[in-house]
Amino acid sequence: MQHNSHDEQPCCSGSGSGPPPNAPDPTSWSAPPEYTPPTVYRLVFFAPSSQVKVCERAIFAVGAGRSAGGDYTEAATYYSDGAHQKYRPRGLKPNFVRHSESGVRVETTCVGRDVARSAVEALIAVYPQAELSYQLYKVESLDDMLG
Repeated sequence: MQHNSHDEQPCCSGSGSGPPPNAPDPTSWSAPPEYTPPTVYRLVFFAPSSQVKVCERAIFAVGAGRSAGGDYTEAATYYSDGAHQKYRPRGLKPNFVRHSESGVRVETTCVGRDVARSAVEALIAVYPQAELSYQLYKVESLDDMLG
């Protein structure tokens, strides 16, 4: 008996031989055109070891530390111990050239521009020293970079 492949009917018995006939192709999915992923920022700051928790409470209270997907809160944080050094130009009072103290580098995520701004403002409000050292980076995804 000769088989013509065009005459065969698709199997839909659920025997595990493939997806159902009307199943969407999982490789062809894309977000709706109106969807815009949130802008994510990375806030990095240095704090004395004894003051890290105070700074964290302030920034977490305004929404920092959450993952972009919302699966984690007050957890998207990285810590690194080290020494923070500040150099003062010669001739200024008090007359020392370098100040060094142990501290912690803290990195956390801020999802959205408003959260990033609020986190920096909250950090400034509770920071225990006269001068806060921080950086705020916009995080780019590979999709953003490749267009």
